[in-house]
Amino acid sequence: MAPSVKSNKNGALQLRIYFTFLSFFLTAASVIFVAPAAQAQTKTFKNVRVVACHDGDTCRFDFLDVSPRMFGQALPVRLKGFDTAELGKQARCKRESKLATKQRNYLRSLFKKSKNIMIKVQTQKGKKGLVELDRDKYGRILGEVYVNGRSVANEMIKKAGARKNNGGFRKGWCGRQF
Repeated sequence: MAPSVKSNKNGALQLRIYFTFLSFFLTAASVIFVAPAAQAQTKTFKNVRVVACHDGDTCRFDFLDVSPRMFGQALPVRLKGFDTAELGKQARCKRESKLATKQRNYLRSLFKKSKNIMIKVQTQKGKKGLVELDRDKYGRILGEVYVNGRSVANEMIKKAGARKNNGGFRKGWCGRQF
C-alpha cells in the first residue's frame, strides 16, 4: 500500500511541475505575441461566404480569398459590436430561448438577402512576421461584419433586439444580471 501512496505523491508533484511550467510558458508566450498597438491593423476580407449561423452573433464563414484555401474554410467568427440571447441549454429562461431563435433567424435572413459580405478583422504581426487575427477567449475570430455595405451589428440592434456590446460585462435576458 505504501508504494502506491508514494507514487501518487510523485505523480502529484509531477503534475504540479507540469502545470507550473505550462502556466509560465503561456504567460511568456502572451507577452511575446502581443504586439504594440502601433502595429495593429485592420484586414478586410471581401470574398466571404456564410456556411452556417449557430446563433445571433456567431457564424462560420468560408474566407475564399485566403490561400491555401483549406485555411479559410468554415472558420468561426464572433460578430463584433453586439450581443444576442443564448440558444438551447445556454438559455436561462424560455423568453431568452425564444428571443435567441428570433435573432438567429433574422441574422440568417440578412445573409440570404446579401449580394456581398465583408468582414473586418484587427490583425497584428506576431512572431516571425506572421499575421495573427484578433480572437476571443473561445478562439473565434472577432470581426465586424457588413452585408451590402451595411453594418450587421447596427441591423441586429435596430431590428432584432440585440444589445450593443463590445465585450466585458453583459446583462442577462431574463431580468437578472450575470
